[in-house]
Amino acid sequence: MADPSRQWLIDALHTCLLPALEGQGFVPHPLAGEDARSPEIRTSFPLGQSRRAREGGHDLVEIQLDRRRPAFRLNLGVAPDAGILHAAGPVARDQIWVHYLPRYFELYQHPLFRRWFAIGRWSRASAKVEDYAALVDRAVALLPEIDQTLAVGKPGQHVRAVG
Repeated sequence: MADPSRQWLIDALHTCLLPALEGQGFVPHPLAGEDARSPEIRTSFPLGQSRRAREGGHDLVEIQLDRRRPAFRLNLGVAPDAGILHAAGPVARDQIWVHYLPRYFELYQHPLFRRWFAIGRWSRASAKVEDYAALVDRAVALLPEIDQTLAVGKPGQHVRAVG
């Protein structure tokens, strides 16, 4: 029997985190085109991106799932309206992934050790659906920190700057 925990996590993200992001003005953008056909992207980013319009661009939030275990982190960044010049060439604003940006942020359960939001190793075997909902609720509680980071470009307590 397949381990249902990854699906429980995805379901909790759908029912808890995505509506909370929508409440903050983010609009979900499911995977499309080439991204939707990529097994690697579908595995790591099954929920696509959430975007929120702001002056000069869009705030981006990506829910990245770990490939080996039921765990996630949030990737944050600001995509300029004009798009960016990436090593592979110009990228339009709506095609930007957070890691394309010269500076972006990652939200962790414990940023010092880059610990993703996850059920503990020893608790995972007995974890239930409710445990994954509670895990996602911990990330939802950090939405003000995400807003602050995106507004001022300075990482909060659970956020790590990259670049």
